[in-house]
Amino acid sequence: MDFELTAEQVQLKDSVRRYMTKRVAPIISDYEKREEFAWELIPELKQFGYLGGMLPEEDGGMGLVISTMPC
Repeated sequence: MDFELTAEQVQLKDSVRRYMTKRVAPIISDYEKREEFAWELIPELKQFGYLGGMLPEEDGGMGLVISTMPC
């Protein structure tokens, strides 16, 4: 079994890391102190495909399926 990331996965990982470092890290502790959620980040996360992962592709999702089999 190959556990190496594909070039596309590496690119996504690097993009997410840059986004989190630049956009999320500077503000998240203030939200946590206030016990609030940073709702303004939700639309921004669309670019990474983190929203609607289990929605069918024809509905704009990624069509991901979560296995119900025990680990």
